[in-house]
Amino acid sequence: MDRGISGYDTFIFDWDGTLNSMRWLMSLGEVAKQIKYRLVGRPNHYDGLPSAKSASLRRMVFATESAEAIPTVVADALFFLISKPKMHNDALAILKLLKKRGKRVCLFTNGSRWRVIRELKILGIYEYFDFVMSSRDVKVLKPDPRGLISLMAAIKADKRKTVYVGDMVTDIITADLAKIDSCAIADGFDSFAKLRASKPTHIFRSMEDMYKSLTK
Repeated sequence: MDRGISGYDTFIFDWDGTLNSMRWLMSLGEVAKQIKYRLVGRPNHYDGLPSAKSASLRRMVFATESAEAIPTVVADALFFLISKPKMHNDALAILKLLKKRGKRVCLFTNGSRWRVIRELKILGIYEYFDFVMSSRDVKVLKPDPRGLISLMAAIKADKRKTVYVGDMVTDIITADLAKIDSCAIADGFDSFAKLRASKPTHIFRSMEDMYKSLTK
């Protein structure tokens, strides 16, 4: 039964591209990463995980190896130094509304924890989050679901009342593998058509549209 986006107790957000506008350097990095995986043909490191919603989704999973940890930290440092964080329209309004309604709000990202927390503090929104976690804290990146599962265990979240909100197909796969509902926001990296094809539980073209749905 579709409970609507307002019906959850716990909202877990991705950061880059979802709440935080996708900056040109990050967008370029995502494009380069996906081209690299297609050309090199990385093996699927997720064969031991539960199946995603379809074989086509599993083909879209690009494994990220631990050898890339150092380049990613360097890239995060460049992101922080060269371009400043900027939230999508109505993203702050959503956070304020959810907290006003007594919802738990968390953040789960592939970005470096130090960089994301500093950006949250620069924007003055760190206080809105009950828990902030990077997938690097557990040394596995999305779409491996173990980081998201660990976060939910830490806050004792009810999976049936938890939704993961992200802007990429990888986020939808991560939520699916963690066996929770997903919400796609199509004003980040992946297009509306690509996100819709991944069959999220909810999908909005923008944070503004999500806010409108929350306030109906």
